[in-house]
Amino acid sequence: MVLAVAEMVRAQVQLDFLQVAFLSFASPTLPEAVDSLVHQGTEKIIVAPLFLVAGRHVREHIPALIAAEQQRLQGKAAILYAGEIGPDPRLASILAERIRGADSGTID
Repeated sequence: MVLAVAEMVRAQVQLDFLQVAFLSFASPTLPEAVDSLVHQGTEKIIVAPLFLVAGRHVREHIPALIAAEQQRLQGKAAILYAGEIGPDPRLASILAERIRGADSGTID
């Protein structure tokens, strides 16, 4: 799912590079992704987590990783943080569509 969403983002946003990263249980990790992006020549990295709510990962873990990476990079690239998805009317629209589909028997 993460890779599919990343490809949808790539189709909508003009980016020179796009790299998926994971906090745990999968690769690449954020430091590995940062290394890959810097190696490709990017000077600005935007971390956009695929989280709906501002839990511990969003509030603590990811900012700590970004700070450590920023220090490690020593100015080679800037790392910006887009934050969690949060409550968004577009999510409500998707859920409403799924509910209507379930109710009418037309689930995609």
